[in-house]
Amino acid sequence: MPLIVKILIVYYILINIVLLFTMGIDKRAAQDGRWRVPERTLFFLGLLGGGIGGLLGMLQFHHKTKKPLFYLVFLLSIALHGYLLYRLW
Repeated sequence: MPLIVKILIVYYILINIVLLFTMGIDKRAAQDGRWRVPERTLFFLGLLGGGIGGLLGMLQFHHKTKKPLFYLVFLLSIALHGYLLYRLW
């Protein structure tokens, strides 16, 4: 396995963990009536490669599940970054 692929795998693990926790933080903030994470930030983290973490966050925290655009962005991110890894491998 090429070194760049190993580095990207570590990166993807980290960005997905970040988005998963960010979804949880935003859900808690929504419940408590506090400041929220902007949706564009969640989309940006998803497009940076955090699609899996975003989908897991939606399922785990029941957050943004009624907003189809989140499914679209996160699934698109998974497909694009999966293709990138495939091409680099």
